[in-house]
Amino acid sequence: MLVLAFWFAITIPPVDEGSRDPSFAKFRAELSAAFDRRDRPFVESALAQDANLSFGGHTGVRAFREMYPPGKEPWAKWRRMISLGGRWRRGGFEGPYVFTDFPRELDEFSFGVSIDERVSVRLTPSPLADVVDFLNWETFEYLDNLRGEWTLVRTPRNREGYVRSESVWSPIDFRIRFEKRNGVWKIAFWLQGD
Repeated sequence: MLVLAFWFAITIPPVDEGSRDPSFAKFRAELSAAFDRRDRPFVESALAQDANLSFGGHTGVRAFREMYPPGKEPWAKWRRMISLGGRWRRGGFEGPYVFTDFPRELDEFSFGVSIDERVSVRLTPSPLADVVDFLNWETFEYLDNLRGEWTLVRTPRNREGYVRSESVWSPIDFRIRFEKRNGVWKIAFWLQGD
């Protein structure tokens, strides 16, 4: 994949085609509520028996329990993932939209997307720091690998600064696919990383 030193601003506005199927919309709302309640039994029941959870062959409920033992679940991150919409692809629903709509010409390991309108890019990692730019559902380049409260980025206008990590998403962050199997919606894959 090509890493560009400079690139034009690519806007990736939110997309959510989930409401096209009322049964899916209902299921996704129930899963989102389960994330809010931290309801492991519901989440585990939503996994397909062969749900792919990693690139290392981890599948199904047993793998989920090993990967996310009680107390180690990133509930807020999962909730955010499910709120970011997505698209119908190849007979199932995939999300979030940052994953489904990310431009192929950008390196998914080096670039991300602002997931809010007018995300402030600040000179230092502080809400009181001067704003050097804004991101409006745009791509940006990651300049660090730290994913704490703040993330250092380079904007398409070649300005460097910090954004709140909760306002950006990587196309290789959590992503998910749902398929209807025997009349029931199930999670077919739920991946993070490469």
